[in-house]
Amino acid sequence: MPFRRNPFLAILGLVMGLALACPHTNLHAQAPDPTRFESQILAYEAQDLSNPPPEQPIVFVGSSTIRMWTDLSTAFPDFPVINRGFGGSIMKDLLYYFDRLVLAYQPSLVLVYEGDNDLASGMPVEEVYQDYVQFVALMQEHLPNTDFGFFSVKPSPSRAGVLDKMQELNALLAGLAAEHDTLYIDTYTPMVDDDGNPMAKFFLSDNLHMNSAGYRLWRLITTPVLNEWEAARTATPRLTAIQWDGSQIVVTWENDGQLEAAPDPSGPWTPITPESPGRHSESPTALRRFFRLGP
Repeated sequence: MPFRRNPFLAILGLVMGLALACPHTNLHAQAPDPTRFESQILAYEAQDLSNPPPEQPIVFVGSSTIRMWTDLSTAFPDFPVINRGFGGSIMKDLLYYFDRLVLAYQPSLVLVYEGDNDLASGMPVEEVYQDYVQFVALMQEHLPNTDFGFFSVKPSPSRAGVLDKMQELNALLAGLAAEHDTLYIDTYTPMVDDDGNPMAKFFLSDNLHMNSAGYRLWRLITTPVLNEWEAARTATPRLTAIQWDGSQIVVTWENDGQLEAAPDPSGPWTPITPESPGRHSESPTALRRFFRLGP
């Protein structure tokens, strides 16, 4: 009996062949049009006109996890917080609206929650991470003196199928924050049980969005981070010692600050790049050498 080719197998083989020929093809859906949020962004801008936000606020921005944090100002009464969440968003949407949701406020601190919807839509972890890297680049270019931080992706029970991807992304975000000496707030670990399963007690009946217990937990996690950030931000730079160690002048200081040196108290003063945080040493090159520490 002659061999008869199965037409279904032939079509399947063609599809597999195309996939092998194009290994970098993205199989997830194309990112949605960010302008779908235009009306919500316009509403925020209208709100700013009628009720101007505080100067140099702390901007909480991101998807519905932020948008639904409706008692944000009550949760953090000692800080000038504003909520600029827009539900259903992904990181690409925040990049698109960066000028209007972040830059426009000239904030002192930006706290971001994205990645949840990104991973659930099938977006690869590396692509979401690169969107975060782009956000860091925007901050460094446009707001170099503004601090920022990331909330980890929370473990919603309804998205248990991507928990491994959430953990992978969270590890990358923690590393990104450490690389840039900025904030990372781990909300994932306290929301899973000893077996690593999401705890439903923190979520609404949809098993996706948080209930009041979830937001109370986030407040408890975030408050000490904000307190520590504020303490470091307001700490006054202070010289601790200028010493001669037998071969070099050694200058030490605390609380960051820019070290400058001059041949005379009247200047000219030249900024110095320290060899390590809070420490500078140099061989004497003149009889007179003065140091000062600025903000």
